[in-house]
Amino acid sequence: MKPLYLIIFSFFLSIVSGFSQPGQVMTEPLKRPTELPIQIRLWELCNAANSNDPEKLDQIISRHRINMRNDGKVNVKIIHPRNRQVSPTGIFSDHSIEIFREDPEQTSIYVHPKQLIALAQKLPEGYVLYQEIQADPLNEGPTPQVHNSASYSAGSAPGGTGIKIAIIDVGFNGLQNAIANGRAPANYDSTDFSSTGVLNGSTHGVAVIETVFDHAPNAQYFIYKVVNSTQCASAIDLAVSDDVDIINMSLGYRGLGWEDDDNSLCTATNSAADAGILVFVSSGNSKKMHWQGNFSDNDNDNWHGWSGNNELNTFILQDTTSISCGCTWDPSQNTDYNIYITNSQGTQILDSDEMTGTAFESVNFQNTAGFAITVAIAVKKISGPDVEFEIQCSTSGVGSSVVNDQLNFRVAAGSITWPAACSADNVIGVAAVDRPDFNNPSGVSGISTVYSSEGPTNEGRQGVDITGATVTTIGGGGQFFGTSCSSPNAAGAAAALWSSQPNLNADNLRYLLFRKAQIYKDWGTPGLDYIYGWGGLYLHDYIVNTKYVDRLVNNPSGFSSRVFQNVDDAFNAVPNPPAEGAVILFGNDYPSPYTPINYLMNKNVLLKTLGGESTLGNN
Repeated sequence: MKPLYLIIFSFFLSIVSGFSQPGQVMTEPLKRPTELPIQIRLWELCNAANSNDPEKLDQIISRHRINMRNDGKVNVKIIHPRNRQVSPTGIFSDHSIEIFREDPEQTSIYVHPKQLIALAQKLPEGYVLYQEIQADPLNEGPTPQVHNSASYSAGSAPGGTGIKIAIIDVGFNGLQNAIANGRAPANYDSTDFSSTGVLNGSTHGVAVIETVFDHAPNAQYFIYKVVNSTQCASAIDLAVSDDVDIINMSLGYRGLGWEDDDNSLCTATNSAADAGILVFVSSGNSKKMHWQGNFSDNDNDNWHGWSGNNELNTFILQDTTSISCGCTWDPSQNTDYNIYITNSQGTQILDSDEMTGTAFESVNFQNTAGFAITVAIAVKKISGPDVEFEIQCSTSGVGSSVVNDQLNFRVAAGSITWPAACSADNVIGVAAVDRPDFNNPSGVSGISTVYSSEGPTNEGRQGVDITGATVTTIGGGGQFFGTSCSSPNAAGAAAALWSSQPNLNADNLRYLLFRKAQIYKDWGTPGLDYIYGWGGLYLHDYIVNTKYVDRLVNNPSGFSSRVFQNVDDAFNAVPNPPAEGAVILFGNDYPSPYTPINYLMNKNVLLKTLGGESTLGNN
């Protein structure tokens, strides 16, 4: 319960609010209850545990989505200072601390809630105790025809044979039923990083695996359950050890920092991508739940004005629904911002994260009023010069809707989430277009879903690389939507194609996917853009022993692990009769020294072109 003085103050402000400027914060932030380097919610959690108040303890854990194991320990992290990226392991033995994962940026630990304050007291200067960043499933399969992958599973086609696929998600509840009905692989390897049981909790991962499976039923599957970014990084490391070819993560993380790769999740993601794994990641559902720009304070009260002097970015929060928001900012000037959730008039603070020593904060609030209410996001500058910052929000619960949820002040550009923002080339951020719109040809604009996150990243990288279909069908006739759906549709179609091109490495398989998207479904601005990437992922019909040739690639030696540069190398790679095959040319001039009629007479080869006519020379 709030202190009495705050209740009286809020009531007084509600009476006189008609005389104040609309859209302004009319209450001062609560005084931070401790100067220790610990997040307020963890400080409150420790106090509740030490006062033997299980009801308060459960409320804090539920409200802030804090991960607690069956043994009563909670998963938190110690954030390292930027100039000293080592773990403070010397203080752990006094508090029965269990290290889950150590990275240069942070150390993830399990500790009993009663020990949190004592731990914070012993942290060296610059270290901060913070909640683990929770995974946001980017919405709660697929018909392969929309990506033209159906022929890759028909008859004797490979259908994903030889491809290992890892699904990293927050839960696989209902997987056994999906298997019993032929919608998911009967055999799979599984690992639970959450300590809550792979087949317990959310059903989200089942929709994802069904979506991939519909494109690549003969692939080998690995499923990993995670609930936060550190567990996700560990799952990615295991996927590398398991020698997978493709990873799908229909998950998004907010508040990991400002720079694209300045977090342990991107360290693991980039490492996997650089090891030759194609990592498909949902771009995010934040197009209408994101704001980014420079801090503005026209009235010099240290509160950001979203538009003029309007300091309240309002949002309609449905009943039995939670909103979570992350705030990150440019750390180069040592600026400190605080983020708040307030009531609609700005007279009552509903949640705050008045942390120091980090360039990110997070807040959340659950509506239990019994009806929809309006809340507001506010940002206050505590110290330092004005620097660019961004807000990214999401909802969960009964009234959550990626279609309808929106901040009053919002910016679509830059709404990409992690790990789609990670920098490695083989990290493929997947945007979403509704299935009925996916049939549109190149040149069409305005068909991106209302929620699909857009690039660029904070450091100007692409973020969105390709587009997949959403609102596709899963078991029982339901519909799967969000970029949670578009990513596994893209990953599954990629697995189908890769199984038909087993000699290609990841870089060249990615090249084929992007090249075909540009030819078949280059939506929006011609070429690569921040909304659709290269365009909608779409495959050429499956033909056994197909070889691709593109004059634009660098493969003069005819390596089979790459797309061929010369036509004669491609023809030579097609097996001799009675085997059949195809050579598909991307439109261009090919003055390679060969005689087409000799190849066509001596081999059962179908010659086709994509993306325009090809001129074949004999010089």
